[in-house]
Amino acid sequence: GLPRGTIIMNFFLIWSTPPSTFAPRHLRAVQSVVHHHPTSSVVCFSNTLPSHFFDPSTGVTVERYRLEDLVADSPLAAWYSRRGEFNRSSFFSNHEADLLRLLVLFRRGGVYVDTDVVFMRPLRLPQSCTRGAVGLESGAGGWRMPVLGGRDSQEPATDPITGQPPVLCN
Repeated sequence: GLPRGTIIMNFFLIWSTPPSTFAPRHLRAVQSVVHHHPTSSVVCFSNTLPSHFFDPSTGVTVERYRLEDLVADSPLAAWYSRRGEFNRSSFFSNHEADLLRLLVLFRRGGVYVDTDVVFMRPLRLPQSCTRGAVGLESGAGGWRMPVLGGRDSQEPATDPITGQPPVLCN
């Protein structure tokens, strides 16, 4: 069995373009999650990748999704009902990806990982945060967030390059 106190996290990522666009750098990002969290599940939500895309030994699975099913009876149903208006935006695919991220978090919880994020060490979340943690980014373009300090905090008070406080994006 697992050591007492082991937290099994569910990681997920989203891939919406053809398999040929999944470059080695994206695979390295997925492998870094598996390497640092070998007991956790990693699911790639994709309607474009074949179900056997990842080597079975990694434990990474591809899962198909239907936005219609995920959005039903969710707080995001109102946005989805106006989808026809929003799909005229040049940023519609970004908004739809954000919608999918939020729906998966709402329905299943877990940790969303972009495919350009490479884990350098395990993600450590206190037991109390595993149901409501949010990642922060540095730079402009999001909502300014308070720094969640403390001994185990992994977020710097400011971005080391820009000197700006972290923001919540998407």
